[in-house]
Amino acid sequence: MSTPPGGGWRYPDAGSTWSATRARNYEMPAHVPLKPQGDVPVIAHVVWDDGEELLPGRVVRWTDSHVMVSLIDPDGSGAGGRENYVWLRAADVFRTLPRRARPIHLQPPKASYRSKTV
Repeated sequence: MSTPPGGGWRYPDAGSTWSATRARNYEMPAHVPLKPQGDVPVIAHVVWDDGEELLPGRVVRWTDSHVMVSLIDPDGSGAGGRENYVWLRAADVFRTLPRRARPIHLQPPKASYRSKTV
């Protein structure tokens, strides 16, 4: 299994690559569990060189501070699509959609409508 130019992920069966290189928020824990610990559906916050996105995945191993997520290739064929395993900080993995801060839109003060006496 060779690595393509640019460091993208290559799969041995069809020679395809993910369009992105390793996630910028990839972080390996100090101690890695040797055996899979589960198969939990999650949403992973992944940061790429050109932006960030929320991707569906499955957690297969974890520590107190890190989680190994199996990400599905977004360009895969659906059933039996290709997977990529990536270690992320636990703070970047969610069981439900994370809440995002909403922009605050302040309303202009309403004009005072006083009746004028003439």
